[in-house]
Amino acid sequence: MGIYWLSDLLLSSASTAIACVVFAFYVAQLLRNRSKFAYGLVVLSGALFAESLLSSFMYLKFSAEYGADLAIPLMGITSLTLLALASFAYVIRQRA
Repeated sequence: MGIYWLSDLLLSSASTAIACVVFAFYVAQLLRNRSKFAYGLVVLSGALFAESLLSSFMYLKFSAEYGADLAIPLMGITSLTLLALASFAYVIRQRA
């Protein structure tokens, strides 16, 4: 496994951790007030968590089969995902 795939895995793992925190926050909100909006936020954050988790597993699989020509573009996509989830978590912290 090269440095690029390792970077992809680290970025994806960080995204997964943040998505898990966001998902847990909205599940707690849903348990406090059962509104349609809260259900929607649980579904959204759950989908983001599942996507991040799946990305981590796929990057691990891809690292054995592909080289840097795939890892580098995926690193850009993963960085954007991490930035979006970190912004999402920041907004949640401001609201809480």
